[in-house]
Amino acid sequence: MDAVPTPVSRAKLIKLLYNIAVSLGITFSFGQRVVNYFDDVDGSAAGVLTASGARHKAELVVAADGVGSKSSKLILGNDSRPKSSGFAVYRVAFPTAIAHRDKEVANNFPAPTDGSDDTRIFD
Repeated sequence: MDAVPTPVSRAKLIKLLYNIAVSLGITFSFGQRVVNYFDDVDGSAAGVLTASGARHKAELVVAADGVGSKSSKLILGNDSRPKSSGFAVYRVAFPTAIAHRDKEVANNFPAPTDGSDDTRIFD
């Protein structure tokens, strides 16, 4: 059976994972530009090097720097290239009241009934 993509709010997933990690006592370091990754052959140390020259050891590095990134090359041993999933994603953000001024939008994409200003459509 083929895997079926499940739409997930990236912001909600990141917040969930972050909160779980913090509750487990995992610490984070933000606002630093990572310029390289390291993983010693003997397994004694792994982590990242920052632009400021700092070397941060870690048990886990989440490399979310995209396709064709430095982390992809390190992990895969070569440059990765994007592949089409057959799906397209369009993302916009603006107050839904503006969109709902248009009758066609209002009829096809009704405003949420919970009072929030958040409409998500997956098709």
